[in-house]
Amino acid sequence: MRVAVDAHTLGSGQGGDETMLGGVLVGLSETKAPEDVFPLFVASDGVLPEAVAGRSDFPVVQRMQRLPGVAHFPVRMPWLLYRNRRALAAELIFAVNHGPVVSPVPVVLMIQDLSFFHRPDFYPLTDRIRLNQVMRRQALRARAVATVSEFCRNDIIETFGVAGDRVFTIPNAITEPPPFDEADRAAGTRWLKEKGVDGPFVLYLGNLHPRKNLPRLIRAFLRAKDHDSVLEDCKLVIAGARWWGEGAEERAATERPDEIVLLGRISALEREWCMRLATAMAYVSLFEGFGLPPLEAMIRGTPVLTSNVTSLPEVTGEASLQVDPLDEDAIADGLIKVVSDEVLRSDLIDRGLDQARTFNTRRTGEAAMRAFHAAVALN
Repeated sequence: MRVAVDAHTLGSGQGGDETMLGGVLVGLSETKAPEDVFPLFVASDGVLPEAVAGRSDFPVVQRMQRLPGVAHFPVRMPWLLYRNRRALAAELIFAVNHGPVVSPVPVVLMIQDLSFFHRPDFYPLTDRIRLNQVMRRQALRARAVATVSEFCRNDIIETFGVAGDRVFTIPNAITEPPPFDEADRAAGTRWLKEKGVDGPFVLYLGNLHPRKNLPRLIRAFLRAKDHDSVLEDCKLVIAGARWWGEGAEERAATERPDEIVLLGRISALEREWCMRLATAMAYVSLFEGFGLPPLEAMIRGTPVLTSNVTSLPEVTGEASLQVDPLDEDAIADGLIKVVSDEVLRSDLIDRGLDQARTFNTRRTGEAAMRAFHAAVALN
C-alpha cells in the first residue's frame, strides 16, 4: 500500500495538529508491512519524527515553503499531486483539517473536532465561514474521514451526514516522557521562581482560546482560595499562546494578579518542568475533540481535574476528576479536592498513568492502518 501524507503541518507550531500527525507517523513506522510506503510532503522548516526521518519507506517527495492554507490547499497541493502522480503511485493521500480541493488521488481527511459548528462564537467570522463551507463539503467528497475520538466520529456522522462506514477513529498517541531527575527538578524550580511561582500551583496548559473556559477557571480558582485555606499558598499558572480572543484571561486575572501567573507560549523543556512540578492540572474546557494536555499530565504523574463534556470523559476515563465546566462552584470544589485530598490524588495518579499508556503509538498506527486499508477498499 502507498499512502501519501500532507505533512506540512509539522513544524508549524499548531499544537494538536502537529502532535497528532507526528504520532500517526511514528505509529505507522511501528505497524506497517514491509511493502507499505508513505511518501511525504513536508514544509521546508518541518522536522520529521526521528522514527521516520531518512527512511526509504517514508520518502520526502517535496520540501516546500510554508504558505497560508488559502494558497496551500486550493492551489499548491493539487498541483504537487498532479505533477508527482506517477512517482507517487499513491492509492490515497492523508490530509489534516483540509484536503486538496482537487486531487488525482482519493483523500482520507482528518477532522479533529466540529467545535466551529457547535460553538461558532468561539471563532472569528472568517474562520467560521471557511470551516463551515469547506470542511463539510470536503468530508462528504473524501474517500474516508478520520478523527481522533469516538465522540468526534459520532459527531461527524450525525452533523455532516457522512456514512458511518467511511468514518474512522485514529486516536492520538502519548509518548513516554523523558527521565526527570533532581537536577531537572532544581532547574524547573529555579525557572518557575523567576516567573513568580515559588510554591504549589495548579497548571493549565494549552492555547488561550474562548473554548478553553479560562475566565471561569480563574474565577473558580480564586473562589476556592477564599473558601478553603488548603489553597492559601497555591497559584494558578496558565501556559500557552493566544490562539484567538480578546484577552479575557488577563481581565479575569487583574483583580489578584499575584495569584494568577500568565506565562504565554513556553518551550518544550518549560512544558516539561510545568507538568512535572504542578500540584495538579485543571483543564475544564467547554469543547474538545480529544484533549491531549490531560493525558500528557497523567503520564507524568500529575492528577487532573477536567470537564465532563464532549470527548474528555472518553479520553480520560475514570482517571480524572470531572466537573461541569459551566458550574464555577463545582470547579472550585474540584480544585480543592484535587489539591488537598491525598487519597483521591494517589488514586488519580495511579489510574492516570494506566490510562495515558493505553494511548500509545502502536495503537495509533494500528488504527491508521485499518483506516487506510478500509479506505482503499471503498468505492
